Amino acid sequence: MALDLVGYLLNALEPAERDAVEAQLRTNPAAREQLQELEQALVPLAWDAEVDLPSGLVDRTLAQLPLEKPSLAVGWPRRRLAEFAVAAALLLTVTGLVAAWVGRLHGLRDQDGGVIRLVECRDNLQKLFVPLRTYADAHGGHFPNVAVAAESPRNNGLLVYPLLQDSKLLPTDVGYGKGGAGLKEIQAMDAAAYQAWAEKMKGYYAYSLGHKVGGQIVSLKIHEGTPTSLLPLMADMPPANAALGNSPFHGGSGQHVLYADGHVTFAQARDVGFERDDIYVNRGGLVAAGHDWKDAVLSAGAIAP
Repeated sequence: MALDLVGYLLNALEPAERDAVEAQLRTNPAAREQLQELEQALVPLAWDAEVDLPSGLVDRTLAQLPLEKPSLAVGWPRRRLAEFAVAAALLLTVTGLVAAWVGRLHGLRDQDGGVIRLVECRDNLQKLFVPLRTYADAHGGHFPNVAVAAESPRNNGLLVYPLLQDSKLLPTDVGYGKGGAGLKEIQAMDAAAYQAWAEKMKGYYAYSLGHKVGGQIVSLKIHEGTPTSLLPLMADMPPANAALGNSPFHGGSGQHVLYADGHVTFAQARDVGFERDDIYVNRGGLVAAGHDWKDAVLSAGAIAP
């Protein structure tokens, strides 16, 4: 299973293989935990650095694989084995470097602070999950519903922060928790004051706009059978053109995504929602509420659901 998870993280699986892994993740908590551990080990691969791989890496790695075992030999052409061998070799290399890397992390700086920012960004998203889940537990399993929190066009993804602030759930070390405006203040702002507030919010994480049920917009709900590990809840802010490209947070290399079970993944593509859903637009290509609960739309801009 570990090799399949590595392939899943590196987008190296065939569609049928990816579907099989996602089926496992829906029902197997141990597999989800292992996925998160592997994802953290692979974080250094997102750095903007060139690595010289040793000559003959694939052949030497393949030589170590027990190809006489039917589970590996049957149906696995050498090219596919080579792809997974490289992924496995990279994982082993990165895992071996993680201890030293973590030990140097607080003293490490590159030209634009990219390595530090990558880790801080993930940690901040993780911190935001606690207030989000606490809110859901107090509201029948529903995460904050920005669609009904204010009149259009102010009922957008940005309102998740004042909603959590008013519930006294945001920790003070997470941006908006240091005295940000409450929901009533935002509702009462004139156009100029609201525009100034929205301008200050540029760069905050994108949040779910919810989805339609019978003509109403509802927020994501936790209930028995919900595949929370596959449902995006927050992410790095979308690009200026929400329909194209990755978040600008990390030089366009990808975006951190917080899922409804609390784990965070650094995704190198946008199609990481349930059934490979694009996380920044709905199935109609719009920054608007999803068509159903499988259709995740995360927005940080002043766009109403």
